[in-house]
Amino acid sequence: MFTLLIILLLSTLDLVSSIDRENPRRSILVLPKSKHHHSICKEMPSKVECVRNPKCHWCGSESIDDMCFSSIEAQRLPQQVFSCD
Repeated sequence: MFTLLIILLLSTLDLVSSIDRENPRRSILVLPKSKHHHSICKEMPSKVECVRNPKCHWCGSESIDDMCFSSIEAQRLPQQVFSCD
């Protein structure tokens, strides 16, 4: 029984440490980063740029810097802290 557990553990570790041959920096369990509208919205430094994109919302706060968020992120922000356009 103990031997079986060791074998399963080692095979799991081997899978985790396996490297994609085309991209050696990426492990099998790490998903590649993609440019979704979440990151695109956060890269917009001004309200004017933010509101031009229909998937983005400018959210202001008295205690935190105003920022551009995706629609999904804007819905999840606490309404006591942020006010979104």
